[in-house]
Amino acid sequence: TGLVCWLLGIRSPEHLHAHPLRGPIFETWVVSEVLKHQTNQGMRSGLSFYRDKDGVEADLVIELGRELIVIEAKAAQTASARLFAGADRLRGLLATEDNTVTSRVVYGGAESQIRSKISLVAWNRLHEDLP
Repeated sequence: TGLVCWLLGIRSPEHLHAHPLRGPIFETWVVSEVLKHQTNQGMRSGLSFYRDKDGVEADLVIELGRELIVIEAKAAQTASARLFAGADRLRGLLATEDNTVTSRVVYGGAESQIRSKISLVAWNRLHEDLP
């Protein structure tokens, strides 16, 4: 993400905050941090993106045996109900008798909390919340 910011001419946090590609850059950062965490822990779990024909998607799905962890990355700095809509819907779509699904929304804010069975994870606490 540092390289993409440099190539886009983004030189400060303020510039990134106002940039139209802020959301995709944040999503890329979250995925790369999860991948780095797993590599440093010696883990080899499946990482994938999910999107169905109706447009329901997840930025990242981590497969840990019979557990699926759905992660949505949202650059927003304030928590609102709309941040949870996709993760909540996916939890219902992916859960079966053979697996469990937990959902996390990683966002640009500072406070972590649990809302409607979905963990809201502050960006700077992402590593604390990963398996």
